[in-house]
Amino acid sequence: MSRPSWRQYFLDVAKVVSSRATCPRASVGAVMVRDNHIILTGYNGAPSGDSHCIDVGCDLIVITEEETHCKKAIHAEANVILKAAKYGISTNNCDMYIYADPYMKCCWRCKQILRNSGISVVYYIDASEVIRPDFHQFCFKTDIIDPM
Repeated sequence: MSRPSWRQYFLDVAKVVSSRATCPRASVGAVMVRDNHIILTGYNGAPSGDSHCIDVGCDLIVITEEETHCKKAIHAEANVILKAAKYGISTNNCDMYIYADPYMKCCWRCKQILRNSGISVVYYIDASEVIRPDFHQFCFKTDIIDPM
């Protein structure tokens, strides 16, 4: 049996982390890594201490006719950055590995958060194994790299 590459390993971890998501609308996992060491993980769900969407339902807001968001859920990417702030951990020059439901897009708020947090590289893959090239177009400071 061959060992997975570091990239594949961290994406596999992100996939497992996504299984902890508490909003049924999306299962997203994020892993922040520095020097091939996992620093923090996060998934989408309600803030600590709040009731989970899977238990009480989502609190939806309509953005457009085609787009709704759950006001209760914090996105996985944001959750990692918020945990880093809470525990005094620098996000500068870290990599972020994100695993999401098929064909999900990273929202514009999370792109802004990742860009301003100092994350240097984002590996974003969805369950269909499709690399999201649209991420790179927005996050000029962040590169998206084929994880395979």
